[in-house]
Amino acid sequence: MTRFLATVAFVALGASATATEIPDPANSWYVIDGAAIGASIYVVPDGSGRPLTEAYAQGGNVVDATITVYLLDIWGDPVPDYPAEDIWIATVDGGLVACPGGATADAPTDAFGETHFQDPLEAGGWSATEAVQVFVAGLPLVGAPLELRLNSADIDGDLEVDLTDIVLFAQTLGGYDYAVDYNYDGAVDLADIVRLVPAIGADCD
Repeated sequence: MTRFLATVAFVALGASATATEIPDPANSWYVIDGAAIGASIYVVPDGSGRPLTEAYAQGGNVVDATITVYLLDIWGDPVPDYPAEDIWIATVDGGLVACPGGATADAPTDAFGETHFQDPLEAGGWSATEAVQVFVAGLPLVGAPLELRLNSADIDGDLEVDLTDIVLFAQTLGGYDYAVDYNYDGAVDLADIVRLVPAIGADCD
């Protein structure tokens, strides 16, 4: 019966591996370092944002928000060489808008079924809900969403940093909006403009 269920899972996921190489969402998991809980990640559609290793804690201090993923099969064995393009992250509220392949893992899983998200994401939009979920072949891994925030020079999430985004940014001056507090220091000021300007014109590669 167990082997039959593994075969069913194989067909459902549409993977090109054998049944024993299918990740089981109930056995797989993902983590970030405790110091990165609630951190903010700055993303740009062309990938010129910050790597997850250089996220911002509240107050503007730099922290490592690497997301580590462990894929195991239904028997609890590691799933090696699982393709990176079939492992991605998304925000629960849909605020993160990724370019095609722009929010996938950095590499296939290693011999221990492990991979990471460290490279800058190719994405736009923003999410202050602190809820990032890892998906494998379209299925969410079991576990609470990660407490991470994301914002971008592409404020409206249309995957292009253009005049609309400049106008949206300008409307926040003199006040506060997390969506444009790119270094998460609690203020919208020159430091955020310095991050916005080089991103103008950026879109998906």
